[in-house]
Amino acid sequence: MTDMKVLAAGFLMLTAAGAHAGCLEKHSRSATFMELSVPEGARRPADANAFNVVNDDMTIAQLFAAVGPPDASDGTTTTIYVYCLPDGSEVRVGSRDGSTIDYVRHERKEIFRHKKKK
Repeated sequence: MTDMKVLAAGFLMLTAAGAHAGCLEKHSRSATFMELSVPEGARRPADANAFNVVNDDMTIAQLFAAVGPPDASDGTTTTIYVYCLPDGSEVRVGSRDGSTIDYVRHERKEIFRHKKKK
């Protein structure tokens, strides 16, 4: 690998780490926000498209298996799982019971909303 490629790869890694830190830092004053420990080598979502797999039958545990563990949690009556993406944006997954996925939002755009049972 040439020196230029090594430098470019290092820059990309630092940029992604900086974007991740910014995602978490913007919530630092929230009393309900808690950064979670993500195991090294864990599966991570590359972008918001990773959450297109969510459907009405998918549970929170299945989501974690599909895209990896969240970076943080937030909320009181609804638990919100926060994923910090490499581009600095975030995906928020809401669940009132810790099992059912109620909604998925990328920034302010809704990706998924659980349909009410009839």
